[in-house]
Amino acid sequence: MIKSLTQVKIKTDTFDVKKLELVVKPLLKQTFALLIVLMMPSILGHVHHPAADQGGAALQQSPVDIQTQGPSTCGSQNRQGFGHIGPEPNRAQESLRRQCLDETAQTGGTNCSLEQMMTLSDENRSFLINTLDGTVTAYLEGYFKDFLATELNNLGESVPDSLARCINTPERRTDLHATELQSSQEFDNMLSAIVLNEIYNFNLERGQRSFEPYMDRLGHSFPILYFSRSSILEMMTGHRGIPLRNLLLEELGEAFNVRTHDGREHHRIMELIRNARKDPSFEARMMEAHQAIKDDYAEEIKRRMQSVCTGGITPFNMQFWYPQVFNQAILDMNEDERAAANFFLCRRAWYYQDQNTDTDCDGFMDNADPDPTDPFNPLPFQVQQGGATHNPPYRSSYDYNILRLDGELRLQTSLSVRFNDVTPEEEMAFRNNLTRCSSELSQHMREVFQNMRSDVEHYQELDLNVQISFTFPDKGGTDFYIHRCYCTDCYNVPDPDNPQEGATIPRSTCREDLSPAQQQSVITTLGSLDRWRNRADAANMMPNTSCQTIKHEILHRFGLPDEYTDTRIYPYNQTDCNIMGDASALPENQGLRPRQLQEIINPRFNRDGCW
Repeated sequence: MIKSLTQVKIKTDTFDVKKLELVVKPLLKQTFALLIVLMMPSILGHVHHPAADQGGAALQQSPVDIQTQGPSTCGSQNRQGFGHIGPEPNRAQESLRRQCLDETAQTGGTNCSLEQMMTLSDENRSFLINTLDGTVTAYLEGYFKDFLATELNNLGESVPDSLARCINTPERRTDLHATELQSSQEFDNMLSAIVLNEIYNFNLERGQRSFEPYMDRLGHSFPILYFSRSSILEMMTGHRGIPLRNLLLEELGEAFNVRTHDGREHHRIMELIRNARKDPSFEARMMEAHQAIKDDYAEEIKRRMQSVCTGGITPFNMQFWYPQVFNQAILDMNEDERAAANFFLCRRAWYYQDQNTDTDCDGFMDNADPDPTDPFNPLPFQVQQGGATHNPPYRSSYDYNILRLDGELRLQTSLSVRFNDVTPEEEMAFRNNLTRCSSELSQHMREVFQNMRSDVEHYQELDLNVQISFTFPDKGGTDFYIHRCYCTDCYNVPDPDNPQEGATIPRSTCREDLSPAQQQSVITTLGSLDRWRNRADAANMMPNTSCQTIKHEILHRFGLPDEYTDTRIYPYNQTDCNIMGDASALPENQGLRPRQLQEIINPRFNRDGCW
């Protein structure tokens, strides 16, 4: 066994053992037990140690159990792993690409820079780089094997005997994100994903590409549906759940057709499915389709196992074909492992090209950006605009400006408000409340920014100045309409009192003003008269709307989506308590989270994307 790299005899006239130890030894000390065990046969299968678990554990949190978690209770946050759709930036790529921009890689408490490596002889430098490359490749290949084995185990099957020696490598991760992966195989969650796919998927006839980032996250969250035999087959036949989707279409008919592209449509269709499943014969057909999906996925995993055991898998292929596995592998690295990956990946054009990568999402490629990690350099002024389609699961448009000037970030927006059928007294009361609530929100955003400055380098010397103003036009496009009554969830209820074909009851109708015929139409369409209720949304409020709700709706105009649990079905069961989530009496659960403010200041990935 090689005790250290300095024991390897490298023939060179200029070789300096002390210099090589100074540069390399700290790197060897903690990265995979790094090069110390590289020559061991087991490294070619997989390297695993407790430090790697610690790196992943810090990012992971337990998902909600949808069988026991009630819809009125905030779930625990789960934004890592495969069972989620989260708005956070891809922290794996962000971390490594920021490190690619740094001249040094911090590892083992010591800076090991490319400049230092260049002081080595060509032979020694080549040996070191090749060793790092081999170590990272072995880690990623081992991680992919562990992912496949965990998925197969979750399906109730074992690794085939012919592949057991290859897959069951020493100290294999036997529970790699097992809970998150299992949640994507649960039938209710799978049905939910199929409905979400129906709502947000790209449609050639519509030519609508706005939901692509959301669909990417959906695909990453459900490998059982989207981990396909080949991308060509997926393009031709759709995801693995298509037969189940067709079964739902056959049972629900026109009711399964998507009416609007938002989360409430998901809620409506899921209600229809739950009611249909009360029929034992239909439920039996559903379960048969579910089992067929699992069986097909199990065979697919075995084919992938055979392929990786026969020919291996390169980091490029893993990142290209299985980005969710690749990114999670990066997230689960500890700092030393990520430093080793830095030397390997930053030199790969398929991973990082500074002429094609915009790390800080400011519109300037890294090679032309004075500070590739600062979104406000070189341009101190940004305009953030987007339509409702960019912001599922619940839609709202956004239009605001951010200016960095004189030691502060200035966040500005002007919102228009129009009053419909309210009394002058109600209008005045609402205006006063709007001013007070928006002022409280501005102050709260400043406080959150103060707390997050230490975590973001280019915020540390800045203060946040939030300026929310309102106009009250009589006509034209309007951000908020204020009604005496408004029923947000009352879609397309036929109006028997209106002779016009296809007429529906106006949603601004108060429940007490519904005629007997309209009441019966509500019951027939929505299931209960209680469903006709006042509820504010991103464009409509009532004079008595609470201050907390007003703040919530204003934040929609900054592009933040809803995170509350309308139902126990994925994806609404995986959010934390905050102002965009479930109502809570506790003050600490009513506020904005730093991740949400960061999303406003520098919206990365989940809107238009920049990588």
